[in-house]
Amino acid sequence: IDLDVFKPRDGTRAKASLGLDPTALTILFALTNDLSDRRKGADLLTDALQYLAKAFSDQTPALQLAVLGHAGAPDHWPTLQFPTYWLGRTFDDAHVSNAYAAADVVAVPSRLDNLPQTATEAAACGKPVVAFDVGGLPDAVEHRQTGYLAKPEDARGLAEGLNWLLTDTISRSTLGAEARRKAERHWSFQ
Repeated sequence: IDLDVFKPRDGTRAKASLGLDPTALTILFALTNDLSDRRKGADLLTDALQYLAKAFSDQTPALQLAVLGHAGAPDHWPTLQFPTYWLGRTFDDAHVSNAYAAADVVAVPSRLDNLPQTATEAAACGKPVVAFDVGGLPDAVEHRQTGYLAKPEDARGLAEGLNWLLTDTISRSTLGAEARRKAERHWSFQ
């Protein structure tokens, strides 16, 4: 990973540049595959987001979801109780890095994955990842050290990890900083 491109940056500015609410907590879901690809777990994420919406129903700041890799919602995408922003499909590293900068936490809900670049790029940008404990994700995400690993296919567990990191500013910052250090140790060009 080019750590000069994928690096921590000002999240408020990144949110504003992408048309997101700069005051809202942001979950990023980045996926270039079809959202109906069961391996990538978009359905598990939307289930987790339904659980999470209940926890955030009366909370301030508000919650929002940003989806990178798609220009708009497919027909089967559920209606969520908070805004969803579709950031488009791009392979421009600067735009992708900006999307990570806008995120408070990155969700990687894969049922099956090797070492998803989404998880390593998020770490390089200093963002904690919430994922399932499957495949190569434990190589990218250290539970409660650089992110959160839920039991495989446990949408409620995924929601619990998202809720913890979204509501605990200190843990989110600490885990994000450790994720960046891990990226520097393991995923730089060197």
